[in-house]
Amino acid sequence: MAENASVFTITQLGAEGTAGTGATAGTVLPALSFTLDPDVTFQEIRPMGYKRATETVIGKEWTTFAVEGQGCFNCIVYPLSGVMGTATITAGSITTWVFTPSDTAADTDKTFSIENGSATRAIRANYGRLTGLNYHIDREKVEIGGDGFAQRMTEGTTLTGSAKTVALAPMLPQSADVYLDITSGGIGGTKFTRVLSVDYELSDKAQPVWVLNSANTSFVADVESPPGNTLKIVVEHDAANGGTLYSYMRAGTRLFGRVKVTGDTIQGGTAYTFQHDMALEASAPPKFNDQDGLRTMEYTYNVVYDATWGKSQTVTIYNLQTGL
Repeated sequence: MAENASVFTITQLGAEGTAGTGATAGTVLPALSFTLDPDVTFQEIRPMGYKRATETVIGKEWTTFAVEGQGCFNCIVYPLSGVMGTATITAGSITTWVFTPSDTAADTDKTFSIENGSATRAIRANYGRLTGLNYHIDREKVEIGGDGFAQRMTEGTTLTGSAKTVALAPMLPQSADVYLDITSGGIGGTKFTRVLSVDYELSDKAQPVWVLNSANTSFVADVESPPGNTLKIVVEHDAANGGTLYSYMRAGTRLFGRVKVTGDTIQGGTAYTFQHDMALEASAPPKFNDQDGLRTMEYTYNVVYDATWGKSQTVTIYNLQTGL
């Protein structure tokens, strides 16, 4: 019998047409992993007079998963589709994806059927619902992360055959820029040139719905909740960067930020692009620190809804991925 070597474990997934209805998990994302783990609640029964439990029974049973990997212009549209609603897709020689999550209504987030495993043995879960997405960019790397939950896991399955791998188009940190402006119409006008890192995080976007119905082996639906949504920026403590942001914070100035990463040219001067625009308000005092001998300030902002702009954020992707 072949041993189950971890090195050969891969992730395959498929976008579900209806949440919880299994899809063909025939897609491999070469830059991202969706790692499944079973989650179960247990109830101990210990009657009066007994020192130890006489029985342990299962309550809820579902699956949790973590997303981790590196930035890829093609792969990123999968987790974005899971937390920022259905993209407006314009396909041609270049595909444009525009994600604009709603701030007043439920988003049409995509769910996924997810498989982990190898030719030796695999596991699978349907209704893979992302609840969080984050990214970290510094001069060394572009990292993507996130988490979510899925319905009860099936153990001992086989991977879907004839899986196709999404084309790898890496996001390189040397092609990243950060802009901060004071009007939505001016987004992208003012580049901050001493930004050391940015961290975006969206968390706790949805919760599973549990009901008393013996026909259901796991949760039956999910419901959105107010998410946590922040952007952290580390800048040099100088007049143009740290000083300017401190003045904005004191004045209560709403900022409009843009995090942009570009890649190789696709066609006609248009390059692979990740562009994340968002309305920001300071939510914590800045922290001083040292990074490689440089005096820095870390600013934390909430991503907020702006009535004039009509949204809190939008993500635009230029790539060659025509669908999920």
